[in-house]
Amino acid sequence: MTLEEIADLLATTSGAVKAALHRGRDRLREPDGGAAPRRRAPSPELVDRFIERWNARDLKGLVALMLEGGSAVNVGNSVHVGLDPEKGVPAFLHAVVHGHPEWPAAFTPDARRLERMDFQGEPIVLAINTRHGTEALEVVFRFDEEDGRIARIRAYGFCPDTVRSVGEALGLPVRTGIYRAPTPAPGAYWPDPK
Repeated sequence: MTLEEIADLLATTSGAVKAALHRGRDRLREPDGGAAPRRRAPSPELVDRFIERWNARDLKGLVALMLEGGSAVNVGNSVHVGLDPEKGVPAFLHAVVHGHPEWPAAFTPDARRLERMDFQGEPIVLAINTRHGTEALEVVFRFDEEDGRIARIRAYGFCPDTVRSVGEALGLPVRTGIYRAPTPAPGAYWPDPK
């Protein structure tokens, strides 16, 4: 496949594909048998900018924080690559900012806030939601940073064990339960409210 074909398939640019190939080649040059290098933690400043733009409901600003060809993984549910507004990272970020109005009302929190916390030496973002007057941790976000931008976001909202473990370690109340997005029936999806 050509770079252009790969970029088209991944809904990104040829430059982003070249950069990913370069990073992959560098990793292949690392010695075999050694311990895997620990992933570098993102800067607290980048994580704070993410929260500031979320608080402002600045979807364009959030997308601008992403590295060209960056990805968002809703662990256990979906993977979003590139800037396609329907299926790429902007679609993921739209749901992070605006929630899921297409889901039944029981899944909509009364209030939502994001907070940065340090967890095992890494700044992470906690989505703390209020339901029926009770606030609790519901989603954990982790970030990979490259060149001062977000290369990957991982959201653990569909990983109750992970959310519970982080919440307990930080001494926070936790609300978990769903392992996947709710659907009206197996294989069916809620109508798009747009």
